[in-house]
Amino acid sequence: MTFVRRFAPFTNSDHPNNIWHIIHSSSSNDFEKAERVCSTDYMKDLFPLFARQLETHPPENEEQFLRATEDLSLLIASYNLNYVSQSFRRMREKKWAIPPTVDRLTGHSTPSNPSLGPWLASLPTHYQEPAGRQIEEFRERWAGFLDDMTKWLERINDTFGTSLSTYFERPQKL
Repeated sequence: MTFVRRFAPFTNSDHPNNIWHIIHSSSSNDFEKAERVCSTDYMKDLFPLFARQLETHPPENEEQFLRATEDLSLLIASYNLNYVSQSFRRMREKKWAIPPTVDRLTGHSTPSNPSLGPWLASLPTHYQEPAGRQIEEFRERWAGFLDDMTKWLERINDTFGTSLSTYFERPQKL
């Protein structure tokens, strides 16, 4: 239940530490813009069902415990792939239109033919620094959670002689 509780804020799209929330807010709350970076959030509906089931029907034996652990691990792996890894890859690798900027001294804007660049550069200037900071803070929290989950799964494998997967793709910096 410790890892279930730690995972819950990541899956709550209204929580300020959720990647969807960060991207959506950074995209001026434009749902379509945010969805180009981060998939539609299905985990917010799925995960609470898993958590409630686990709380109301806690594992009673080793087999049920291992099954619940594997299910949790699969939910985390799915979240990691569909929300975190793919979103970070899109932000880093896809080329986004950089909005024209206005020179404060002359009042002239850059040419109407926009250049292309990383996602952060495509945001309005006043969103870029806060979004970059929030995304990096999210990445560090998420990577720490994955490290702890991996260590826990390794201990379970050693203790129970199982071979639960302990691999999670780590999000790379933008």
